[in-house]
Amino acid sequence: MVLEEEDDIGPYHHLANIKQSGTDTSMKRRKTALKSIRIPKDLLAILEEDSIDRGISFNSLVSSLLTKYVEWERYTERFGFVTMTSSFSICYWKRPMLANSSS
Repeated sequence: MVLEEEDDIGPYHHLANIKQSGTDTSMKRRKTALKSIRIPKDLLAILEEDSIDRGISFNSLVSSLLTKYVEWERYTERFGFVTMTSSFSICYWKRPMLANSSS
């Protein structure tokens, strides 16, 4: 059984803080569905702790993670993208070109 309800700002709950700084955060209401899933207890504990640390609801955190997967990660996996930190990327592009310097 799937129940639908209206959600004020959907998985973008973290954007609610922007409103305090005067930025417009008006968003259309998104329909949500209630779905029961099974996850390992240790994973649940980590997600609950992270939601508390970020000051957002557990549901908002999970929605945000799922949105990230749907909008980005499922495509990057398909095309073989590799995620790297910005500091690694900077070091990589600044390294000497070994192939060109050995000639």
